[in-house]
Amino acid sequence: MRKLGWLAVVALVLGWQAPALAAIQTIEVMVDVTGNTPEDARAKALEYVKKRAFYLMLSKTNPEQADEIVKTMTTEQIYQHIRGAQVMQELQNGNQYIARYSVSVSEDMMARLKATDDAGASKANPTLVIPVLRTAEHQLLWEPSNIWRSLWNTTALEQGEGILVVPYGDPTDMQITDSATILSYNFEPLKAMAERYGAGEIVVVLAEYETAQEPHGVSVTMRRLAPNFDKMKDMFFEVNEQFETPESLLAEAARVVALQIKDIAKNYQGEEERRIADATKQAISVPFTRMNEWVRIQQIIKELPRVVRFDVNTISINHASGLLMYDGTPELMLQVMEAKGLRVEPTGDSWQLTLMTR
Repeated sequence: MRKLGWLAVVALVLGWQAPALAAIQTIEVMVDVTGNTPEDARAKALEYVKKRAFYLMLSKTNPEQADEIVKTMTTEQIYQHIRGAQVMQELQNGNQYIARYSVSVSEDMMARLKATDDAGASKANPTLVIPVLRTAEHQLLWEPSNIWRSLWNTTALEQGEGILVVPYGDPTDMQITDSATILSYNFEPLKAMAERYGAGEIVVVLAEYETAQEPHGVSVTMRRLAPNFDKMKDMFFEVNEQFETPESLLAEAARVVALQIKDIAKNYQGEEERRIADATKQAISVPFTRMNEWVRIQQIIKELPRVVRFDVNTISINHASGLLMYDGTPELMLQVMEAKGLRVEPTGDSWQLTLMTR
């Protein structure tokens, strides 16, 4: 019989460690899960410990409303509060995985969440703001000399109301885009970054010093990206007695642009809330034998025309359930689903979805 015991492991950091100045709370979480494969079990363990650490932290910072807040949040929104997960001990026994994790949670983000909840703000997805600075010599994104991005970090924290989020600029973000590619991308290449931060929309804000002609100042191009649109707006901030150089205008420009993005986000959230309120709602049941079947079905659902939103309620090793919200009649949605490769079997109040065999 194979002898098993706690394995000594080299600390594995899953996710970026925040800078030393960031306020981080570390929480230990135990997990014992079984998956379809050893890799599946580890993936489920990581998902569980992140969500569990978030809930434990939320229960400390906002105990009276923790349960209600969690119900309104997506997995992506929860993950944006996590700064890293470190395996302290682990035991792998076939498809069973037992481990002790140390999970780092952002105190700043949790405080922002609490403040947003106390203010009664919408729980809709935040807007991801990507600040790019163009100088005479360089175009800057993640580079430390991008003072425009540094100003946006402060602006989003002080004025964002939990709506505006600036990406960390860690190795994961750097793999998605850099200063050379960011202005040429539409939403699709940046989709992974939006999902990472739980954002429904991305705004690339390009600031450029204008000193070649009078009046001197800073031009800002605000480009809004989402799955269904790509819109641009240009603004110019002129030097004056209060702001005597283009560089001194950057903080004021960030403040003004942040207010505009926030107003747009709130209006968008209002439209989304109205669409959700008016949508046809249908309980969904999805049995599956392999995890990739569930992943594929989720992808098809999200790409269906007329879908307003799809919320996953429960998921186990062979079954998932959720609530589908869509525009139109049930008959039309059934036709669309079948045309996209989904077999639908009404069972009571629920629709059971499986992939059609080709």
